[in-house]
Amino acid sequence: MVESITNSQAEVLQGLSKFMTITEISKWRKVSRQAIYKVTRRLLARGMIEKIGLAWRLTDKGRGGLHSFIGFTYKKRYHNLAFKIAIKENPRNWDKKRNTLMLLPYFNKRVELKNNSFDLFNFGKIQVKTTTRSVILKLPTIYSDTVEEAILEGMDMLFTSIPRIEASFKIKLVKDNRANITIISQEWARLQDPLAKLYEEKDEKLYIKDENGDVRLIIDYSFAVGELEAIHPNKSPEDMKAVDTFMLDLVKNPLTMSELKGVVQGVASNQVMFAQNIETHMRVLKGMEQALSDVGEAVTQLKDEVKKLGK
Repeated sequence: MVESITNSQAEVLQGLSKFMTITEISKWRKVSRQAIYKVTRRLLARGMIEKIGLAWRLTDKGRGGLHSFIGFTYKKRYHNLAFKIAIKENPRNWDKKRNTLMLLPYFNKRVELKNNSFDLFNFGKIQVKTTTRSVILKLPTIYSDTVEEAILEGMDMLFTSIPRIEASFKIKLVKDNRANITIISQEWARLQDPLAKLYEEKDEKLYIKDENGDVRLIIDYSFAVGELEAIHPNKSPEDMKAVDTFMLDLVKNPLTMSELKGVVQGVASNQVMFAQNIETHMRVLKGMEQALSDVGEAVTQLKDEVKKLGK
């Protein structure tokens, strides 16, 4: 059961999810720091946030409440977005050094390493994982009204992070103005999707697969928000745009299921009638073929008779 939250609580949760400080949240909301602390105390009492050192972090309960609230504000959720960036240059001891790195959530604008810490990002929760030849970045969830807005925000996070990762880890991800960047995962969701609500009423999920058996679309009900999700790592933006185009056309040109059924039945009837007509035409053509054959034989016989008379 997802608990409801107020508008002020949602804004504070959203700010904390991006690891903004209390001062930054107060400036963003244009209220006093005391007002923000008052909200955080309530959220802490409700178990929606917890404090780690000097930083605040959302609990699963807090993330669920925020996700449910934002679902009524935005139309799209862009999540599980991860980039794999090939390392162009690295230090000689890179393999040894990277073994001291972990999957790193960034708290309060700092990234914690096993043996040290670096100032790194000034925006939300980013996770970094290293391999021998690459760095993997996982970005936080992005909410927006359009696919394009979310992509632009994600690209801004990515390209802002690259030079800071290079400086902190003493590696090169961009060389000669070139970088090898691959999207290894991304998922799109239409929030408050009416089709998802129908499936929620039946307590069911829908999985749509392509001709290769890969799942392309999922319909479910997460955190009390009906979602239609596109999950293909490369084609999900195209899939989401296709769904948007279909839904927009359906709004502009409404079609009920009864009308659709009537259209299908009409097409089926026409196909049956067409097949019957084709069969009739084929019989006629065969008859014409036989008639022409008979005429040909008659003409041949007539020619023979004319020749006999000539003799």
